[in-house]
Amino acid sequence: MSELSASDRKLVDTIEQYYHQLAAEAKKKHSPVKEAAESGIVKIRNVCKRQQNLKTALMSDSPELMEPFFMGCDTKVSKVCLICLNAIQKLIIFEAINQTAANNLLNCLWNLMESGVEELKLLQTITLLITTNSIVKGESLAKALSLCFRLHFTKNSTTNNTASATIRQLVSAIFERVQIEDKTLPEGNKNNDIKFDDIKTGKYTPSCLEPSASDAFYFFQDLVQLVNAEQPFWLTGLTEMTRTFGLELLELIFLTFPDVFYKHQEFSFLLKERVCQLVIKLFSPNTKLRTQTLNLQTNALQTTDKPFWPITVRLMRIVSVLIQKFYTMLITESEIFLSLLVKSLESDKPIWQRSMALEAFYRMIQPNLISCLCRFYDMKPHSSKIFRDIVNALCIYIKSQFLFVDSSTTQSLIASIVNNNNTSNPSVVTSNSSITSSLNPISNTNNSNPAFLLRGVYIPLLFNTNKLKYKPYFIEQLDKLEAPTAPEGHGLSSAFACVLEIVDNITNVIESDVKNKVNNINEHMDVVDTLNDDIRLLHENLLSASCCGILGAFSLLLDASTDEAITELILSKMKKLAGLYGIYELDEARDATLTSICKSSLPPNYSLSVLNLNQKSDNNSKLTNRKTSLDKSDSINITNLISQQNSQNTSGNPYMGTNESSETRQQVIAVGTPLPTQSLTQNTQPGPVLLTSKNLQCMNAILTVANIQGSVLNENSWHIILTTLQHLVWILGLKPTNGGSLKIGRPGTEAGVSTNTLITTAAMSDLPMLSTMLSRLFESSHYASVGDLLSQVFHSSQYLKTESLMHLVNALVKLSQESMDIAYNNREPSLFAVAKLMETAIVNLNRIDVIWKQMTSHFLEVCAHPHIKMREWGVEALCNLVKSALSQTQSETNYKPEFEISETTITNLTNNSGPTVKQFMFLAPLQELSDINHSDIRQKQLDCVLQILQSNGDILTYGWTQIFEIVGAINETQTENLIRLSFQCLQLIIADFLALIPTNCLVLCVDTTAKFGSQSQELNTSLTAIGLLWNIADFLHTNQNKIKSLIEQNVNQNESEKCDKNNLNLFDVLWMALFMRLGDLCTDSRASVRKSSAQTLFATLSTHGSTLEAKTWKSVMWDVLFTLLDRVKQLSVLASSDKITDSKTMGSASSTIIMHHSRNTAQKQWSETQVLVLSGVSRILSLKIDLLVNTDDFYKTWILLLEFIESSALNKNSEVSLSALKCFQEILCLTKSANNSKESNCSQTLWDSAWNSWYNIGYTTTQMSNDSSDAINKNIDMSLVYVPSQAFLTSLIQLFPYLFIYIKHKFTESDFHKLSHVLQNSLSVPLVNTDASLPYMLSLSMSESLTPLQENILFVLETLQKEILVDSDLNSLLPSIFNQYLALSCYAVNITPPQLPVFVKTQISPQLITSELSTLNSNTYTAFGERALKNALSLYQKTANEEIVIKSHILHSIIKTLKISLCLKYSCHSPTTWKLSVNTLLTVLQIGLPVARANVSDFIGIWADLALCFDGFLFPVSRPPSTQTLEEQQFDESLDVKIVELIRDTIMPFASQIPKEFVLQIVSLLNKGSIHSATNSSPVDTESSRKLREEFARTCFETLLQFSFLAQKDNPGLFMKTSANELTPDHNIGIVNKLAVTSILQRFNDVVIKYVEDERLCPCPLPRHRMAEISFVLKALATLIVSLKKAPVDSVEPHVWDLLIRLYPHIVDCTTSNSVQVNRSLREVLHQYSDLLSPPHPIPQKSLNNGC
Repeated sequence: MSELSASDRKLVDTIEQYYHQLAAEAKKKHSPVKEAAESGIVKIRNVCKRQQNLKTALMSDSPELMEPFFMGCDTKVSKVCLICLNAIQKLIIFEAINQTAANNLLNCLWNLMESGVEELKLLQTITLLITTNSIVKGESLAKALSLCFRLHFTKNSTTNNTASATIRQLVSAIFERVQIEDKTLPEGNKNNDIKFDDIKTGKYTPSCLEPSASDAFYFFQDLVQLVNAEQPFWLTGLTEMTRTFGLELLELIFLTFPDVFYKHQEFSFLLKERVCQLVIKLFSPNTKLRTQTLNLQTNALQTTDKPFWPITVRLMRIVSVLIQKFYTMLITESEIFLSLLVKSLESDKPIWQRSMALEAFYRMIQPNLISCLCRFYDMKPHSSKIFRDIVNALCIYIKSQFLFVDSSTTQSLIASIVNNNNTSNPSVVTSNSSITSSLNPISNTNNSNPAFLLRGVYIPLLFNTNKLKYKPYFIEQLDKLEAPTAPEGHGLSSAFACVLEIVDNITNVIESDVKNKVNNINEHMDVVDTLNDDIRLLHENLLSASCCGILGAFSLLLDASTDEAITELILSKMKKLAGLYGIYELDEARDATLTSICKSSLPPNYSLSVLNLNQKSDNNSKLTNRKTSLDKSDSINITNLISQQNSQNTSGNPYMGTNESSETRQQVIAVGTPLPTQSLTQNTQPGPVLLTSKNLQCMNAILTVANIQGSVLNENSWHIILTTLQHLVWILGLKPTNGGSLKIGRPGTEAGVSTNTLITTAAMSDLPMLSTMLSRLFESSHYASVGDLLSQVFHSSQYLKTESLMHLVNALVKLSQESMDIAYNNREPSLFAVAKLMETAIVNLNRIDVIWKQMTSHFLEVCAHPHIKMREWGVEALCNLVKSALSQTQSETNYKPEFEISETTITNLTNNSGPTVKQFMFLAPLQELSDINHSDIRQKQLDCVLQILQSNGDILTYGWTQIFEIVGAINETQTENLIRLSFQCLQLIIADFLALIPTNCLVLCVDTTAKFGSQSQELNTSLTAIGLLWNIADFLHTNQNKIKSLIEQNVNQNESEKCDKNNLNLFDVLWMALFMRLGDLCTDSRASVRKSSAQTLFATLSTHGSTLEAKTWKSVMWDVLFTLLDRVKQLSVLASSDKITDSKTMGSASSTIIMHHSRNTAQKQWSETQVLVLSGVSRILSLKIDLLVNTDDFYKTWILLLEFIESSALNKNSEVSLSALKCFQEILCLTKSANNSKESNCSQTLWDSAWNSWYNIGYTTTQMSNDSSDAINKNIDMSLVYVPSQAFLTSLIQLFPYLFIYIKHKFTESDFHKLSHVLQNSLSVPLVNTDASLPYMLSLSMSESLTPLQENILFVLETLQKEILVDSDLNSLLPSIFNQYLALSCYAVNITPPQLPVFVKTQISPQLITSELSTLNSNTYTAFGERALKNALSLYQKTANEEIVIKSHILHSIIKTLKISLCLKYSCHSPTTWKLSVNTLLTVLQIGLPVARANVSDFIGIWADLALCFDGFLFPVSRPPSTQTLEEQQFDESLDVKIVELIRDTIMPFASQIPKEFVLQIVSLLNKGSIHSATNSSPVDTESSRKLREEFARTCFETLLQFSFLAQKDNPGLFMKTSANELTPDHNIGIVNKLAVTSILQRFNDVVIKYVEDERLCPCPLPRHRMAEISFVLKALATLIVSLKKAPVDSVEPHVWDLLIRLYPHIVDCTTSNSVQVNRSLREVLHQYSDLLSPPHPIPQKSLNNGC
């Protein structure tokens, strides 16, 4: 046996010593123990001798060696137990015990525990036993743990604490065994056959686990059971355990051994299924203590739940550990835990609970964790936005520290946070419930510690902001049973620390991914563009999810900060975030951040609507193939948050707040007036505002962002920054000066106008620096490279690209537009934006094309502003910019624009050099100033043009277009001075630069000159401008060769412009432009200008027309002259007919110049122009007829000219119409020469068109006769109805004979009808009072002669008649001219005849001429009609026997026509009419009846009208006038007798050749006229005797008897016999005979009876005519009886005799008459009745036949 080592020997000695001590203590009372100890000494010595390895030897015999010690412990004697335990510990430390000894030891220790002996030593022994080695396993280990837990529940606090520490150590040892065990096992040796359902029920045996892992599993499972108040499965003997201690153990396990859970699924399953549920359960209300309180209203106890501090603090720690260590494993559970933590921050939770949740968050915040939170939750489409909610909850908590809030509406709450700056209502209760006795802010003003002050709430900051040393407070208080009282400001400090930690971690995440070190923001943007899409998406979601809450917190804290360092810290974080937001194109977040800084830079309660972000930011984010997972519908909209700013401001003072804020602790820098905004009403008088040092600190931050981060700012961002700067500049009194720079305004200087700012001495030195930064902000934006000598500001702004520059310009334009809107209310505007725009443009001239359009467009809007100061700056800026730009183009030779010029004129010059194109671009805005109707703008514009002409006039190669547009931009609103100034520019151009003007601009020169001719302000200018047009014409004529060569050079360069659309050469196009402008001036509203222009136009055409080509003349005719005619015609129609009066002041009195009546209306003046133009066109046509007649479109020219003549002839103005007829006659003479040089067909076409024009004129003008007649009938004022004058109609009719010479060969019947229509309508035109020939017509009506119109109408017809009689080709017109004569003859009887075709086909219906015509011209119309009738009679006499006259029934027409006047008879206006008619009838019938008998079939229709004619004349309806003399009566009766004699001589003898109906009608007429009785029923009528036509009656009776049966042999034709087969003798008697005898007897009977009755009734003698009548009847009756007696008996019908016999008694009654004449006649008739007293003897039939 080898010797023992020193350590071994020492151990053996120590054990022996313990044996000795034990024996000594037990020798008195415990002898067995003494004996055992002594035997133990022997045993140990033997063991040392037997085994070489002491440890092995001791371990094998450890049960026997330790038995004495076990027996000593059984004595329960403290001293003995202590000796034993010490010895046992030595053995344990030496690892000299085996499994059996360990089990025995545990049993011993268990007994000691139950006896309560040496509890601390006992715990120490167990600790050594378990931690020294792993021999204690399984149930033994469980027993040891149970023993410790039992001791932990003793009443001794020392024992409890020691047991607690022992348990923690044992737990660590158990899990460390697992870690060691896991390291020794191979990686692939894992059994996955795990029954998770058994784990849930506690029946699972971890057979797949190693021993150490199995023990750890059993312990962890029972620990969860115990914490959950359930019975353990493995820890025997243990029934309960304090939940707080269990939670602490769980935290220890989770915090120290997270790898065990990741390597073993059993542990992870328990963690998910049991622990997480347990934690969630403990967070529920069941874990709260229930307390009872007394309700004072109901006197009842109410139970309320209150969070239990010990449980809550441990839960918070566990949750933080679980999330930190197992967030990848517990994704769903972590979401719940985080939600519970967020909920713990709600305002209804206790203060300590909210603070503890903040501390838990602070412990959790780390880069990897926030990245995973964002990936696992916020980036998932349908997952909770945990990271966003955490940040928002922090924001809400910070807000709650300053006032009471309702946490139910998160968005409105955060909105109020963002809008906290200067928007609170001072009436709101602002004390924090957690600070019951806050320090008075005023009393703490001398406290140098950092703090926050807002709304009267003062909250100190508890950690050093320089080193950010923050220590949690509540979460470390595990030993407290009640929540401790936190230091003042702990909650806000914790929340602030969390927000700062979040910002730093977000920044670290982004910077760690951006591996390359970047020097500036542009490089950062480039690196970000190269990032992986997933990484960039993570960055974007981190920023977007946190932006709302972070912004809300920083906005509030920035406003509440009282310490410069805190303010600077917050501003630095916000600037950093703003840059990141911009880099990742989160425009809303960036703009909201900038808005918050800008709000803090303004005075308290400063109302600025732009910082509300009411409008959505202009999001130009490049959302290509990337898409953030943050659903905007689930997130808080920053725009909506910021838009609520100032919504709570109800204090009434929009600028100066009364609430206590951090501003009261800041140094006042300046006091000024606020800039007027749209939110202020016009009558609002804002008070002064204060600027503090913090405002300037924030302003400096704004400038830093603008200079350093300008590349990530869009238009909306610039607008926010610039708006704030504008207001700050206004408050500070910095005014723009010439060039756009800002200077401190001083009274009496330009920059000091309207300056009421009070600036402290401390700030005077900073203002120049701020002004310089502002200037550099705009100036440095154009630098392409900078030197090292420039300041850092220039370096930071030199990297602005074109896009960023455009954003800056757009924002300035928008800001300027807002200033303009404010200035509309007549408030003093801010010129900040306009000045900076000009400054930016001037210093960016080298790339001015990029911003030119935007700049100039806005300057033009400013120039149009009604506020004079705005206009002054706008026009000054624009003019300076144009002049500077034009000056710069002189030094440029090669230039290519960066943008496309859209104007057509500029596009045509793209092949030219860059400066040429630039001239158009630079002069375009100057040209657009012409659209602004302000005299001061126009004045500046013209002054600028004069300066350009004087300095750059020789280089304006292609800028003349805009120059002419500017000069010619005159209108009616400009003053005379402006007109003269503009005209001065034009005169300068024409005098000095006309030869330099490009050929394509000469047309524009002409147009501009014409504009001055058409302006109405300066008449002298207009007339002078017309003279300039003559000068231009001379220039073109003089330099035509040079101009043509230049045009050819341009044509060679551009073949497409060789000719214009009318195929004219470009030189002639210049002439055409000149002629067209002169033509336009011919339609000016002023008569003098029209006259001068027309004279110049026609003089120019006459003088310089020789230089024009034939096709150009075609354009002149069509595009100039005919167009002019048309326009003049239209304007003449629209001209007013009101009388014009021009007044001129003469001395002190004013007199009216009396104008001639022919020019006293505008319409009459236009008529003069119309005459001048029409005559001028006719004259030009006469001069150039030889050139025009050979053109292809001469016919069209001729037709169009005829149309204008036609339309002018139809003009209501007599001057125009008569002039048109003169022109018509003139062109007819021209056509004679044209007719000689053209073919006959073409010539005839011209004449046909002339005939059509003549007809159209005549038809249209004379058609008014119907309308005028209606007007007269309706009593309408004739002055309102157009009636052509007699002179016009006469001139029109006079044209026809000249025209007929050329159209007679093709003059048809339809043409004659057209002529007839015109002639007849001309006669129907009334003569009204407005006709100048009225006096002449009145004289004609008195002298009964024809008017010139009537004479010419008859002359036309007579001319036609001559041609018809001479030319056989016109023989077909003979019936038409007959009918025309007959139709015109109707005027004699005051009847308007129908048109010729109607007149021929239908019966004439009487249509009286209008009363005015009949009274005024009745004599002339009568004479005219009678002359027409005479002409018809004369023509009939010549052509009665011609076949066409016979076939056309001319005789019938004559009879129908005569029938009207004959029937009217005494109703005719003149007795000569019907007398002429009856003589004409007699003559016509004498000639026509023989012709009719010879051509029976062609005259069938005349007999009925002839009978009516006889009846109407012989028995007229009208009565003779009462003034008719006896001689006149006898003459009239002689005419009646002539008619009867005509019947007797020319009709009745030829009855067999005449229709029987007509014969019967004639017999009836004769019968009717045989006895003519008076119609008056009065028995006494002395006047009626004169009306009896005794000679006429006698002649009728004689004629009737002459052709009766008494004269049968002499008139065989009178009988109309029946068929020869009829044998009745009576049938041979003619019907005429029978009718005649019966009719006569019946008349005799009536007269006799009437006479007898009247004589009886009247005692006085009857009138003479009655006596003559009865005497005639009696004589006629005697004659009839004699005739009847002589007639054969059989030829007289019996009823005739009966009539005679019945008449006899009445004749006898007449014997009482006293009249000798009657008695004589009576006697004769009675003698004849004597033969009738006996019946006559019948005559044999044979004799009768012989007699026949």
